Amino acid sequence: KLFAFYSLRRHYRLCFNTSIPTALVSDDQRLVAVNPIWPVIPKDAQVRFLEHGRAFHVAMLRGFLSHEAGHVRFSGEKPSGLLGDVWNSLEDERLERLMCQVHEDLTATFTMLGDLFAARAQGSGGMRGETIEGVLYWGWCYDQAQPVWQAANQEQWQRIRLLVEAAWSAPDSEEVT
Repeated sequence: KLFAFYSLRRHYRLCFNTSIPTALVSDDQRLVAVNPIWPVIPKDAQVRFLEHGRAFHVAMLRGFLSHEAGHVRFSGEKPSGLLGDVWNSLEDERLERLMCQVHEDLTATFTMLGDLFAARAQGSGGMRGETIEGVLYWGWCYDQAQPVWQAANQEQWQRIRLLVEAAWSAPDSEEVT
């Protein structure tokens, strides 16, 4: 019901799947899948709007379901290959912004998720400052007082960042492509 509320679509099945990283949606199969094993929060992580206990579980489920619902509402077809990976990273931030315009209550949830995933990437040593990783990580970090992701090549990143941020406000996902 929550997915139907956010997606404005009915007849999607929900399944829990521990073999996927977080969540996914398949329009062809009318399926939304969520990994119910939530990411572990690093001990020293600065996570804004962090919920605790049952509220944390509710926020995580709401965040994943509303994010995937945003793909159903606002995303076109994902390109294949590396272009598709870059497109998905850009589209993730674009659709979350659109969802927040319609459902302001999602702003805190998406902020919490972004901070959590940024902290996990930093804690795992996954952040190397490569421009290509910035396409994804910048969506999590751009509004932090001191962003945890920093580009190794600042000159290159300043040019790419303008394109990344422009994609977030593109009128449709074809423009993102």
